[in-house]
Amino acid sequence: MDIKQPTGRISHNLFSRRLLLKLIAAAPLYWQQAYAGALDFQSSPSNNRRLLAVTLDILIPRDITPSATDLKLDVEIMSLADQVSRYPELLEQGLGWLESTSIRSFNKAFLELQLEHQNLIVDTAFNQPDMTLPKVFIERLRDDVMTLYYHHNAAWEGMEIEQPIQPTGYPKHDKSPEEL
Repeated sequence: MDIKQPTGRISHNLFSRRLLLKLIAAAPLYWQQAYAGALDFQSSPSNNRRLLAVTLDILIPRDITPSATDLKLDVEIMSLADQVSRYPELLEQGLGWLESTSIRSFNKAFLELQLEHQNLIVDTAFNQPDMTLPKVFIERLRDDVMTLYYHHNAAWEGMEIEQPIQPTGYPKHDKSPEEL
């Protein structure tokens, strides 16, 4: 029986399997730290408010009717965030997603992008799979800002409505069609 003894030569393999597995395991921590520096903006409430205002104006831009920020809906959304549990976290994380996507895609902060690129990122959020942070954030924000927007008479300019649809609710909603 012949047993091979180590020759004492240095292996020319730079990466052992063990080292490769350690690097793979450490990669998520590296990327988290790498992006942490780029995402420190989140700690600035004033930056988040500006980012929210720009996002709302992308959702409801000015035309013959006022934009979302013309009606101060950014302030109303922030007020809503104070009243609804977990809404502040949704806003912070959703705005963080917009910012990090901007940095990864264009190497610029969202607020520094041209409107065309900002619209592209917002469209990307709408096109994400259901129940993901970007989609839940942008759809909830759109629904809330649209509801708040149409509560303002100024938003009705150019439309043929003079009051909200069903201003007193749905009369006789508790009766079946046969009973009406």
